[in-house]
This record gives sequence, C-alpha cells and structure tokens, in this order.
Amino acid sequence: MPRILSPGGNIFCKFGKEAALCLDKTIIYTRDAGGNVTQKKVYALSTQANLEGQPEQTMVYAYADGWKDQMTAVDGQAVAYDTAGNMTAYKGRKYSWCGNGILTDVIKEDGSQILGEKNASGYQSYIYNSGGEIEAIYYKKSVYYYIKNGQQDIIGLCDASGQWVVDYSYDTGAIF
Repeated sequence: MPRILSPGGNIFCKFGKEAALCLDKTIIYTRDAGGNVTQKKVYALSTQANLEGQPEQTMVYAYADGWKDQMTAVDGQAVAYDTAGNMTAYKGRKYSWCGNGILTDVIKEDGSQILGEKNASGYQSYIYNSGGEIEAIYYKKSVYYYIKNGQQDIIGLCDASGQWVVDYSYDTGAIF
C-alpha cells in the first residue's frame, strides 16, 4: 500500500491506483480556521520538522461562501453539487446518489468506464490501466485482480497474494 508520512512520523495509508508502489512522500496540509484543507504540498520523503526546497506538487482548495465546508474547486477544477450537498461532478466523473445520501455509482462523463457502484453486497470500485482496460476491483477493503484468457475474457479473480478466489465461466454464446 502507498504510505504517506507526516513530518511527525505518523503513517497514513491510502489506497491508490498504483497500490503496490510506495509513495515515499511527505505531505503538508494547510487548514483554515474551520479545519478545511486549503493547500496540500508534496515533498520528497523527509523526517525533518522544517522542510526545505520547493514542493514537488502544490494543490489549492476553494470552498463555498455560504456552505463553509463545501469544496468548490481543486486547483481550479470545479466541483459540482446537488441541492442536498452531494457531489455530482468532478474531474470528468459523474456521481449518482440515492434519496438517503448514499453514493450509488461513479462513471466517467463520457460513459466509457464505470469507476464504482453500490449493489446489494456493498460498494465496489474499479481500477483501470493506462490503456483504459479494467485490471482490478476494490471490494470490502481488498483488491482483487481480474484474470483474463487469450481473448481477454475475464475468467476469474485473484487476491493480492495471487490466490485464485473466483472462477467465471461462459456458455458457447459468451453468456456469463
């Protein structure tokens, strides 16, 4: 899992697309009086209390005037909300919510990829490679990788240790 190390040595884990690689970064957050993150600076990994040099990345966050904790932009990219305050669009993604404020799905605005969805067994998100092909599913705090045959049909899932956990089969009409 990637790790984010604060200058105080605290380790925070975050699931990312490159789940097997370590970030090895120090991240400094600046907050406003209400506790909202207003700026994030990413540096090379360091245990020094005072970081020197330019950050590798700086992100700036903006918030609504009336709804103080509602983020309206990240680095100038707008974040849209419905009247209930649920995020509906950000960075080319559309978010759908059911009536009780539960996220039901996340898709690319062009409809080309389902990024996540809620079903009867819980919420799951999908991980795609740089070519746009699905590679894994994140479900119940675990990553499962798709196993494909030579025709690129998904024939199973394996866990992070490589253990085959699910078989998929198709009939002669390629029906799952």
